[in-house]
Amino acid sequence: MTTNEKDFSPQESLQLIRSMIETTRHSMSDSSHYYLLWGWATMAGCLIQYSLLVVVKYAHHYFAWLVIPVALLFHFIFLYKDSKMPKVRTFISEASG
Repeated sequence: MTTNEKDFSPQESLQLIRSMIETTRHSMSDSSHYYLLWGWATMAGCLIQYSLLVVVKYAHHYFAWLVIPVALLFHFIFLYKDSKMPKVRTFISEASG
């Protein structure tokens, strides 16, 4: 069995890995607002539920999780804004995705 693959030198391998990491880092930073949104929404839900349960002793403390539909609304707003921005897809971004 013969392969048509090129043998990379160590420097070429490191350069390829470095470029893939940079591409992934860039694509992750483009969508970081989604991670921040859901992180903050989860933290708010937890803190509100804890406050209602422990401090206020409210029987329906699970209502704190109504923060999720609000976060979902913002998520769709972000998706709408991001869909209007042109995206460039490279081979490396496709391969690392």
